[in-house]
Formats: sequence, C-alpha cells, structure tokens
Amino acid sequence: MTKPQLPHHLILAFLIHLTLSNAVVSARLFPNVSSWLPDYAPLGGAWDAFRNFTGCHRGDNYDGLANLKSYFQRFGYIPHAPPSNFSDDFDDALESAIKTYQKNFNLNVTGVLDDATLRQIVLPRCGVADIINGTTTMNAGRENQTAVFAAAFARWAEVTSLRFRETASYFGADIRIGFFSGDHGDGEPFDGSLGTLAHAFSPTNGRFHLDAAEDWVVSGDVTRSALATAVDLESVAVHEIGHLLGLGHSSVEEAVMFPTISSRRKKVVLAEDDITGIQFLYGSNPNYNGSSATSSPERDSSDAARCLTRARSSFGLLTLLTFAFSFFALL
Repeated sequence: MTKPQLPHHLILAFLIHLTLSNAVVSARLFPNVSSWLPDYAPLGGAWDAFRNFTGCHRGDNYDGLANLKSYFQRFGYIPHAPPSNFSDDFDDALESAIKTYQKNFNLNVTGVLDDATLRQIVLPRCGVADIINGTTTMNAGRENQTAVFAAAFARWAEVTSLRFRETASYFGADIRIGFFSGDHGDGEPFDGSLGTLAHAFSPTNGRFHLDAAEDWVVSGDVTRSALATAVDLESVAVHEIGHLLGLGHSSVEEAVMFPTISSRRKKVVLAEDDITGIQFLYGSNPNYNGSSATSSPERDSSDAARCLTRARSSFGLLTLLTFAFSFFALL
C-alpha cells in the first residue's frame, strides 16, 4: 500500500550538526568499560552533599539546606523565588516539597529526609522539571486521589437528589478542589501539620481547600498507619462537601459534620443527623432505603429554614453539580 505523503509545507527538517573545535568542551567518553585508566578517580556526584541531611525534618536548621531548596525549585517543587531568599531552615515549604517529591517517586510520604528519599535525590537525572506550571504527569497517585473525592461525593448523592460530575474545566466547575500551603490568598492560611486540616466555603463560592502539609492517607487502613499524624482524606472530604452544600457543624459526635476528628481515624458514614440536614435542603433520593428522618432535635427550625433559603438561592433547582481538581500543592 502506498504511504500517504505529507504536504511539503508540513515537512520539518532537522539538521544535527556536530562541531568539533577548540571552543567546544570535551566530554569524557569511554569506548567501553575496560577503557578506564587504573588511576582515574571520578569526582563525586553533583548532589552527594545532600546525603548529609539524613534524618532532617521540619524545625531543624542545617548548613546547606538552602542548596536543597534550590534543587527542589529547579525541578518545580518550590515556586520560583530568588535563591538568595532561601535559608537553611527546614520550613513548611521544604517539607511540602519533600512530600510532593516522595509521592512522585513512589516513596513513603513522610516529609522527612530519610535514606530512601536522599538516595533518589542524589541520583543522576534529566534536567527537565518534574512540575511545570503547577502540573505534572508523574504522580501515579492522582487517579487514586480523584477516586477518593468521587466516593465522598457519592455518599451525599446516595441520600439526596443531587448528582455530581467531574469536569476538566477547573474555573468553570461549581466546586473547585485543591491542596494549598500556608497563606494561599483566601484569608484563611493553613498552619502546617494537624491543626486546621481543610476548609470549604458555603454556596455558591464552591472553593474546597486542603492543607498540603498534612500526612494524607489516600488508600488503605488509616487506623493502622505508622504515622501518628496520618489523616484520612475521604473523611475530611465528606465533611467539607457538607459545608459546600450548605450544612453547618453538628453537635452530634457521630455525625460527619462534627467539627473535630482525630488523626488515624476514618469517619465517612453519614449519621442520621447528617442525612436529616442534607435532605431538608435538597430532598431525599427516592432510591435511598436507609433512615431519612424529617426532623432532628439537634437542629433549630429557624436555623434550618435560613439554611434552606441560602442553599436554594445558591443552587436554585440544580440537581447536577460539577467538580474539578487542582493538584498544585499535592500533585
């Protein structure tokens, strides 16, 4: 079969030109491994000094950590800033960069410069950044993260007439989810590990922010995590989605809308109080077979009426809401 010919104006010609002159730096090229001279002593790797940081963690101050920050900036893990601004303090920005790096390279996500992380960092590598304009193609865990949020939305959809659909248009979505660190411009800065885990803004704002400094557990049994600071991602997602839909906090400890949750705990099943509140706002799913009480002693009727008015004025009669992700910080 005759191969189709490209139009001449679409044909690109590439010319590879090797110039051997005195102006070109000579490379050390060995025809084969037996060509090494007996007295040849190669220099150490460019980043071998980073091995001295083994065990460093947030709060430490160690000579040379500013150079490691420059490394992470070079490959996209720390936003661009003058290198002279980097200190030798192991701060939140460095911890966040290390966690993102560990996720990208399938390492245990600890935020600590452990042996495995440093062995990976000092390896020879490509000079192209891993993260460009806030996005990466490396993180194999991204699909797992989106699955967690989809499961969290499904818990609310199960008991209401609401439906949720993921969209690729972040700024066009009704609900926008992202991980952020420290002061991220919304007037509610994050505070590092534990403390404030996340926040969401009630309708129709649609912003849902999570603290990238947390030790988020995406899959597996969080109750058996070796990390005392492990936080279950789905548990927090279910709670914050409740706020996105117009619910406030509950005084019922079993409810997902209770304000606090301890580390290494999973809490994703809607309690009767959660179901009562959300169905008051949006009605019941006709296919839902569980309990759907019409009132709750924990809710004041006037408060519920105000909440209902706000939610209806925000979302109108919508039954389909779109959500999108921006994984700038967690990646």
